[in-house]
Amino acid sequence: MSKQIKLNAYKDIQISLSILECRCLSFSLTDYAVKNKTPIEINNYEFSFTLNFNLNHISKQVRVNFFSKLFEKKEDKINLQLAELNATTLFSLANYDEIIVKNDNDESLIPAPLIELCNGITLSSARGMFSVKAEDTLYSNAVFSLVDIKKLLPNQPAIPFKH
Repeated sequence: MSKQIKLNAYKDIQISLSILECRCLSFSLTDYAVKNKTPIEINNYEFSFTLNFNLNHISKQVRVNFFSKLFEKKEDKINLQLAELNATTLFSLANYDEIIVKNDNDESLIPAPLIELCNGITLSSARGMFSVKAEDTLYSNAVFSLVDIKKLLPNQPAIPFKH
């Protein structure tokens, strides 16, 4: 019963956070991208990405790591990698102990709105980083599209996080 009460409480919880760090860890063009001299049409790009959400109970912080690759879509279904960008964002949660609670299995329950907020900020930041890094290249027209963050998570109010 206490689990359900805590999960339902997330609907009205206030999240108080600040961004401590937001930086590009690496950006690189592949050999293919460097040698390529033919412009690519805007519809012939494809991005893949991974978000890695981490909790630090001691410092009461959340870190989201972002790993992405840019591909040129080809007619023969073989996509050629053009670039890679890795970034990180570190958040401090002022009310960490109110937001992150543990269930009976000693798993931390992370409210979906917190994950959505941190992932959304990280994605938006990475989108800007990619634009800046690709600005003076042949691939400056590759735009990381908008992503509905809610579709990346299971449909539940809190996500268990094992330590």
